[in-house]
Amino acid sequence: MSEKKTTSVIRNNKNDTVVVQRKTTKPQQANNLIKTISIFIFGCLVGSIVIYFVLLNKINGTTTLTNNSYDFYDVSEQEIKVKEKEQIKRKIRAEIEREIAESQHPKPTLQTNGHQNEEIVAQILERKTLYSLGNPNGSYIIVKFFDYNCGWCKRTSQAFQKAFKEGTIPNVRLVLIDTPIFGESSAIISRFVMASEKQGKLTQMHEEVINASGKLDKSKLLQIAEKLGMDIHQLESDANSMEIRNQLTENKKLSEELKIIGVPYLIVNGKSNPGALIGEKFEQMVIESNQ
Repeated sequence: MSEKKTTSVIRNNKNDTVVVQRKTTKPQQANNLIKTISIFIFGCLVGSIVIYFVLLNKINGTTTLTNNSYDFYDVSEQEIKVKEKEQIKRKIRAEIEREIAESQHPKPTLQTNGHQNEEIVAQILERKTLYSLGNPNGSYIIVKFFDYNCGWCKRTSQAFQKAFKEGTIPNVRLVLIDTPIFGESSAIISRFVMASEKQGKLTQMHEEVINASGKLDKSKLLQIAEKLGMDIHQLESDANSMEIRNQLTENKKLSEELKIIGVPYLIVNGKSNPGALIGEKFEQMVIESNQ
């Protein structure tokens, strides 16, 4: 900021002399700027001191709470570690018990590539609750894992349905293992069909559902049941019972134990048959079952 210079002339009348006075002054704007800067610096200094004491008080006021929080988390983590150790111990104990049980009573495992699985079939037939079609005393046993909403399962079921009616497989007992893999819709259908067995209508209900077109829901299933002369109130009650639900749970466990990853899956006279049983495969089954 440049300085402002002013010159004044004073005349002395007594001795007729002239005095020249020069003054050097700073502009008023510079003075105001200096004052503003000073006030700002002072304000910052005072503000910093105030903030410092506020933060100090805040820290002192929360120290106890923070320590308590650490104590809380320390306890929680310790409890979690104890629970994890207990779970690991239980798993190890269960694994040891399972291995001991299997060593004493070996459980047959599913064999693929057409090898015999008579022991697997015998194990399935030991179940108290079992649904089957065809000849209940047939010696040619086929176990079918299926879902009513599965297209290939329907085609396989329709092939069996036709053969049963034509009498071409009189020695076949078809064991049904409902395995609803397509969600709650499939589970509802399975429960209602399984429940129909309590009124002696399993075969008819199974056929109606297999041949039905469009999406099947509870109302349509009740219409089919009414058409077949069933007590729909009893059917609905049985379908929602824990007995039927538990049977589906057991079916799921069985499919998992056998490592079945898709339906339809059939065990035909002790031989594994993943996929649909139609066409040449079905014709070969008809020939074998009649020998």
